[in-house]
Amino acid sequence: MLGFLIGLTIGFLGSMPVGPINMGLISATIRVGGRYGFMLGCGAAIMDFVYMFAALSGVSLMSFNENLVLTIKISGAVILAFLGIKELVSKVEDPQEPESLQRTPRKRRYFLMGILFYATNPGILVFFTGIAVYLRTLEFMHFDMMSNITSALGVTIGSTLWFLCLMILIKRIKNLLSKKTLTIITRISGAGLTLLSLAIVLDIAGIDFSF
Repeated sequence: MLGFLIGLTIGFLGSMPVGPINMGLISATIRVGGRYGFMLGCGAAIMDFVYMFAALSGVSLMSFNENLVLTIKISGAVILAFLGIKELVSKVEDPQEPESLQRTPRKRRYFLMGILFYATNPGILVFFTGIAVYLRTLEFMHFDMMSNITSALGVTIGSTLWFLCLMILIKRIKNLLSKKTLTIITRISGAGLTLLSLAIVLDIAGIDFSF
């Protein structure tokens, strides 16, 4: 039970920082509706379970071949660039128009998008590895198979709750804003995803872009 509560807290708080998932969820909620934004978050939450369970079981980024890590980074950069450019040129639906009358892409597409955002970002495994190492130093939890599953499940539920809260918040804000304002927000999201893609490319090239 303790592991579940700790996982729940980690999942909720760890999902708050601005990143590809939150930007993608915000953009999807604005463009095609809250259900699609939430499905993107659910895909990410599933990967939270995978990464947390792997980290608690002793898997780290060092466990993978360098070429595999490089391939993952390149794939992540390509996906983020594609989605970022798409956000920069995509049309935003009129917020006053009912979602039932707007375009209805498949929810599965956004669910898979959430999985891809995580699967192509090895830095997330680094984050969960650090969390797992810290938890082990506290020595008040067991790390057997069942405990690891329970903790990972807590992370998944915690992150899902955050994505649900964010979707509801953005959906309410969406109804108060004009189409022009929503378009600006979408373009900012697209620019953010594109910049994240560029950051990955610079990291692959070994260029230090810190100030």
